[in-house]
Amino acid sequence: MCKIRVLFGALCCLVWSIAITAPAQATTLYYVDPDWGGSATGAASTPWTYITSAAWTTINTTLASDDVTVYFSARAASSDTNQPATTSISINRTDLSSHRVTFDGMSFYNNND
Repeated sequence: MCKIRVLFGALCCLVWSIAITAPAQATTLYYVDPDWGGSATGAASTPWTYITSAAWTTINTTLASDDVTVYFSARAASSDTNQPATTSISINRTDLSSHRVTFDGMSFYNNND
């Protein structure tokens, strides 16, 4: 019984030490909303209306040090309808780091039309 308790304690210590020393995964988030009409920085409160060359510069600069997720508005704020956009997306990644860029058109729902 005592051996099981010691083994369990050692296992708990090992799990705890791994949990507190594991690097945290950070991700920088950017947002795209084709209906947005204000200042566009890529932030949730001021999304890009589409991904411009300036937006790609921002994304590539961030990829040098962090993973990036770009959320595209999936639903309109005023009703439960799709959020259509007619602009094409050109992938212009120039940063060759191992950081990931993820494009997500399903998770973000527009709340600011």
